[in-house]
Amino acid sequence: MINERNALDSHYKRSDRIMLCLHAGLFVLSLGLASLHDTWFEAFLVGGGTLGAVAMISYLATGQLVSRIAIGVGLMVMSSLHIQQMHGMIEFHFGIFVFIALLLYYRDWVPVVAAAATIAVHHFLFYYLQTQGSPIFVIPDTDTGWWVIFVHAAYVVVETGVVVWMSVDLKKEFISASELENATENIIQEDHIDLSVMTSGGSDLLRRFDGYTQSVASLVNQVSSNTDDLHNSSRELVQVTDVLQEQSDSQQQQTDMIASAVEEMTASAKEVSQNAERAAEGANSAY
Repeated sequence: MINERNALDSHYKRSDRIMLCLHAGLFVLSLGLASLHDTWFEAFLVGGGTLGAVAMISYLATGQLVSRIAIGVGLMVMSSLHIQQMHGMIEFHFGIFVFIALLLYYRDWVPVVAAAATIAVHHFLFYYLQTQGSPIFVIPDTDTGWWVIFVHAAYVVVETGVVVWMSVDLKKEFISASELENATENIIQEDHIDLSVMTSGGSDLLRRFDGYTQSVASLVNQVSSNTDDLHNSSRELVQVTDVLQEQSDSQQQQTDMIASAVEEMTASAKEVSQNAERAAEGANSAY
C-alpha cells in the first residue's frame, strides 16, 4: 500500500502542475476576451484572483485532496468568467463539459463532484440574479425561462456521473498497474529472481499475474528437482564407471601376470627341451 500511495501522490502532483498550466492558459484567454465587452476588471479580479488562489493552494498542498478540489472549482470559476465576459454566449458553456472531462486525468471523483457542484450553484444563483436585472450573464437572455438552466444541469449531471464512474475505474487500474510494476521490480533483483513475491490480488489482473508467477515457480521447482535427480544419477554413473575401471585395471593386471607366467613357462619348457636334446645327443655320442 505504501508504494501504491507513493505512485498516486506522484501522479496527483504531476496532474496539479498540468492543471495549473491550464488555469494560466484560461487566464490569458480571459485577457483576450476582455477587449470585446470591456471586462478587464473582471478578467484581472476574477481570472487573476482565481489563478493566484489555485496556484497558492497547489503550492502549499501539492498532490493533496484540497489542491484537487481547488483546481476543480477554479476551472468552473474560469469557465463562468468567460461566460460572463461573452454575455452568456452558449458556445462558451462548452468549456464546462470540457473541463469536467479533463478532470478525469486525476482518476479521482472528488474534484469532479466539486466542479459540478460549483457550476450548479453558479448557474442557478447567477441566473436568478440575471432575471432580477443584475448585470450578470449566464445565458444571452432570460426570455427562454428556467428550462434552459435545467437542461444544462441535466447534461452536467449525466457527464458528472459518467466521469465519476470512469475515474473510479481508472483509479483501480492505475493502482493495479502500479502494484504490478512494484511486484515485477521485487521479483527481478540484481543477482536473482524471487518468484515467491505475491501481489494483493485485488483485481483480475493481479490474480492472473500471481497465477502466472506460481505456475512459473512450480515449473522451476520441477526443473530443479529433475536437475537434482539427473545430477544424482550422473554421480552414481560416475561411481559405477570408476568401479568398472578399477575392475578392468585389476583384470588387466591379472592378465598381464598370467601372460608373464605363460611366457616364463614357455621359456622353461623350451629350456627343458633344449636340455633334453643335448642330453640325447650326448647319449648318442657315447655309443
